[in-house]
Amino acid sequence: MQGRGLKPRVRYAKLQREPAIGSQTAIYLVGYVITVSDGTKYVYPVELLNFQIGRAIGSHQYTLVFSPDGSRPCECELDEARLVSSRLANLESASQAPTY
Repeated sequence: MQGRGLKPRVRYAKLQREPAIGSQTAIYLVGYVITVSDGTKYVYPVELLNFQIGRAIGSHQYTLVFSPDGSRPCECELDEARLVSSRLANLESASQAPTY
């Protein structure tokens, strides 16, 4: 990237376990700044929401969705993850039904 006049820099990188989405939750928040050759800076946030429901794993990745201060995912992202989490829980409980 630097050969093309781009200078990337990590502004922050955080691992959070709250708010809980599943039985286990890992939320990665990474914020980049890319400076171009004329000095213009572009903010580039990336958020990864990973969670476990029973034996199932859910993962969401968001790019360029800005949270108010970068300290946590936006509520819209958490709502989507919770929806997937509830569907995985329903699938998990249905798969544990006894078979004869």
